[in-house]
Amino acid sequence: ENNLPKGWDESSVAAANFYDWRSQSRSFDEMSLYYIENFALTGSGEPERVPGMAGTANLLDSIGVKPILGRGFLPEEDHPGADPVAVISHGLWKRRFSGAKDLLGQKIVLNGSPRTVIGVMPPGFSFLYNPAEIWTPLVLNPADLDRDGHGCLAMGRLKPGISLAQARAELNTIARGLEKQYPKTNKGWGVALNTAWEEVFGTDTRTALISVFLSVLFVLLIGCANVANLLLARAASREREISIRRAIGAGRARLVRQMLTESVLLALCGGMAGIFVAVWGVEILKAIAPSTIPRMDEVSVNGTALLYTLALSVATGILFGLAPALQRSRPNLMVSLQESGRGSSGVSRHRLLKTLVVSEVALAVVLLAAAGLMIRSVQKIYSVDPGFKTENLLTARIALPETRYPERAARAAFYQKALMQVRAVPAVRHASLVSTLPLGGWNSWTDLLIEGRPAPAVGEENTVGFLVVGTDYFETLSIPLVRGRGFTEAETLDAPPVAVINETMARRYWRAGEDPIGRRIRRSSAAPEAPWVTIIGIAADVRHQNLEDPPRPEVYWPQAQQAPLELTLVARTSSEPLQMVAAIRQQVWSVDKDLPLFDIRAMDEVIDRRTAGSRSLAKVMGGPAAIALLMAALGLYGVLAFSVGERTNEIGIRMALGARSRDILKLVLRQGLILISTGMVIGLAGALAVTRLLTSLLSGTSATDPATFIAVGLILSVVALLACYLPARRASRVDPMVALRYE
Repeated sequence: ENNLPKGWDESSVAAANFYDWRSQSRSFDEMSLYYIENFALTGSGEPERVPGMAGTANLLDSIGVKPILGRGFLPEEDHPGADPVAVISHGLWKRRFSGAKDLLGQKIVLNGSPRTVIGVMPPGFSFLYNPAEIWTPLVLNPADLDRDGHGCLAMGRLKPGISLAQARAELNTIARGLEKQYPKTNKGWGVALNTAWEEVFGTDTRTALISVFLSVLFVLLIGCANVANLLLARAASREREISIRRAIGAGRARLVRQMLTESVLLALCGGMAGIFVAVWGVEILKAIAPSTIPRMDEVSVNGTALLYTLALSVATGILFGLAPALQRSRPNLMVSLQESGRGSSGVSRHRLLKTLVVSEVALAVVLLAAAGLMIRSVQKIYSVDPGFKTENLLTARIALPETRYPERAARAAFYQKALMQVRAVPAVRHASLVSTLPLGGWNSWTDLLIEGRPAPAVGEENTVGFLVVGTDYFETLSIPLVRGRGFTEAETLDAPPVAVINETMARRYWRAGEDPIGRRIRRSSAAPEAPWVTIIGIAADVRHQNLEDPPRPEVYWPQAQQAPLELTLVARTSSEPLQMVAAIRQQVWSVDKDLPLFDIRAMDEVIDRRTAGSRSLAKVMGGPAAIALLMAALGLYGVLAFSVGERTNEIGIRMALGARSRDILKLVLRQGLILISTGMVIGLAGALAVTRLLTSLLSGTSATDPATFIAVGLILSVVALLACYLPARRASRVDPMVALRYE
């Protein structure tokens, strides 16, 4: 679903709305509802947290994949009162149950409740980007559902002949009807319908892949331009040979075929060498690629890639060998045969050489600018203060099975005992709990009422971040309290409800001079008789969603008064946090031996995961940019060196007539500077257009960042001038007597 008035392009689905979509829609063969769920698998060996999905009975039919062993879900198995069943992945079947054939029909314990295993999915099966290993029926009664609860996802299989646009229009028409029927809960809610491909490869991922493809393509073009320059130079040295062949009867077509054959063979040799480099490079790419790119582990150099490389090698050999072949196949026989074996310095050849060098410099500028912007963006991200200290901070999630902890009091008691045990570990300085880990990748939101103010109109609610935290939370993460106090052991389930807000919320909802402490708030979804919650403190802002966006209004609620089923343990240690995992796990198991800790990571790793995409893209684009810079410099050096070789006699005459070495040095450098300047002007114009593709991937910097473009210009100028200096220096040392001896 989406709610554009609130700025939500995509959100989870209210289950009650889904059932209306399914009953009224005529565009789908199958529509299913599901949500992501982690299961505690116990009963044999250590407790294990296994990722999974709970969906309507037709979930596997909607996906279009059937179990290789057993069966899928029956229609009645997602109804209240049905026998609990489960389908497991092939990997889990092999890893946990040793591939036992008699597992079908047996019971396994998930979240404290037994379920009968009815099927095993095929090897390697993965739904979209989800690593689920257990699938269970989602048991719901549509009549009991709350339309205000958005926590599920939906998928469907279109009927033949129905386009995505038609289905989207139909579902949004249904959504408009639901908005009129249920204005309190459905105001502004529409349907965000995407293809499975778009869901897997989101906009940012597609942009990143396109950027990488363009980077590689530009490097290929620069390499091909270099090869074309070399072929032109080689053809010039063979001009007398080609002229003799023409003079004794060789046709132009025969000469073109000969030179194209040579260029294609050269390209094929380069392509074969590239394949060996690619096999090695793919492993490096998989190592540095962010986990957000789905199915990256399946990337390999296969037969398709080999055929593509072969075709590309032949195409580039023909394309970039054709111009030199056509040009050299029509020599001026009278001039060539009279030049004692030295090639002529035709104007057209030099024009083509210079054009190719200018193109190389321009492409290098575009690549350097794109890579520079990504590096600049990463620097900006890491310069942002997240609002808390990450050093020696360990995080691990805990999920309580509702079957064993149905009451809030039991859950609150468990969390309190577990914290006491973890704090008893000698190396643990502070420990607490939080429902939404800062920069953990997901967030909870709620709408608030403020006492003494009128309720907001529908669609204009006071939407704020919603976090449940334990005692000592602000001390554990080193989040300063601006005013008031944090939570203590006095905040029990029976005590008056309290909350802490962040600075952004205080500024947004209370004017300057007003003190929010002591004021009262209440969640809009709470029952009218629910008590108001008193604000007892104001905490400094923390960037919970990401490092790029500014902090949003947030409310902290005490764990003891909320006691959700799932929280994240955070522990500040005096040594390397991951070394404390075994000790902390044992302390939690001393309270409940069947509760696994999962998603165990140091906080630094959590932040690294949030910035992995930008860092990886900067690395991946930085490599081609460096190669492009080197290849452009080599191309410039080659052209100037070739030009100096052809102008040796001219340089000798100049020096014989009184030109000094520094005059010759300036002459050659001036020629190189003209090529560099022309390429940079064209490249900067192209970069300003191309780098706009990266706008969605940049943080804290714009696609036209002046500092980046200035740095690119300076780097390219220094490298290019060095490439120009070497042939210029050689030219300035020409001995006039040696040069004129050949005249």
